[in-house]
Amino acid sequence: MGHRGRWRIYAAYRWTTRGRRLYGRKGRVCTPSERGSFLRPQRHRVTDHDGASEPSRLSALRTTTGTTVILSLEGEIDLHTARRLRQVLTADRDDLPARMVIDLKRVTFMDSSGLHALLDLHDATRDKPGWIRLSGIQPAVQRLIELSGLDAVFDCYPTVHHALTV
Repeated sequence: MGHRGRWRIYAAYRWTTRGRRLYGRKGRVCTPSERGSFLRPQRHRVTDHDGASEPSRLSALRTTTGTTVILSLEGEIDLHTARRLRQVLTADRDDLPARMVIDLKRVTFMDSSGLHALLDLHDATRDKPGWIRLSGIQPAVQRLIELSGLDAVFDCYPTVHHALTV
């Protein structure tokens, strides 16, 4: 079927006396930072045979109860979403909460990038009093946490309620 119709062209190359240059819609020369954003794939929902849709995004909900922050995550934590997760986890390095529960109940997949983001949070709060607890971990994510040894770094609980009451 080819790639016809899958790409929208927002810019074009033209030959000038200085060589090949990339021009945008309004006829101006594009800066190097703009060049990568002009050829964009159109977004389509792709469904596999099981009915799961791609791409899955990561969403985070941050709530505060007393002095404890509960961060509920939903989606997949992989190479593409780990940077956003790091931004959410360590938004204010100077003002990190003393106690935090990270709810992983709706996280369906995590790779080493997600583990690294959790370790970055642990390193940022190591010298501060308080704790970080993980709750509601799905079996596939639980296996990854156990294989990596992070279950010795973080306390894991079945629900947010258990993590808050212990």
